[in-house]
Amino acid sequence: MSHLTLSFLQEVEEELKSNNFLVEDFNINTEDHLECVVLHIQYIYLPKFKFKGVIHKDKDRYVAEFSPGTITFTVSRDCPQKQTFLNMISEWIDNTHIEMSKTPITRQFKKT
Repeated sequence: MSHLTLSFLQEVEEELKSNNFLVEDFNINTEDHLECVVLHIQYIYLPKFKFKGVIHKDKDRYVAEFSPGTITFTVSRDCPQKQTFLNMISEWIDNTHIEMSKTPITRQFKKT
């Protein structure tokens, strides 16, 4: 059972539906803690590609940690607003797509 609203989870799912991804490509779980809810999203086919979001209950504060990042493999950012947090999910999806396109098997597939 999720401790997040259905409308927020729907917004998260909308961010996941880009770059030819489907919501079904991800495992989405939540953990409820006293002061926050932790959102875990993992790309099913490459488990090292994951997103962890910490959503604080008593204030409008979010923390996003994800792999892959744009330059370093793991990125951690404070997000002062919900939209910034959702944008981090979108950035993670973009980075995942880019990293996947650089793997040798993908490069070989593009040649044929």
